[in-house]
Amino acid sequence: NNTASALEAYLLGLPLIIHLSSTRLNRSPLREYSQIPFVATSNEFVEAFFDSFKNRYNKKQDVFYLNKNLHKWKKILSLTKDPI
Repeated sequence: NNTASALEAYLLGLPLIIHLSSTRLNRSPLREYSQIPFVATSNEFVEAFFDSFKNRYNKKQDVFYLNKNLHKWKKILSLTKDPI
């Protein structure tokens, strides 16, 4: 559950259910996204599966800060004095 493939599926708008191990730390990049179901049991999976048909997440949260002018990088590198 800690791979970037789940993040890619989320960004593509694909239905997503992530298996959560009961013995490992949740390091998924989507762990703080409440609309993504994390399941540990087969019953949770079945419930999440059927819920996925009616609860499609249409509005994706911003995952990356994208800016073509690279203001934050320029400020970090002291190439500009522009405020962020």
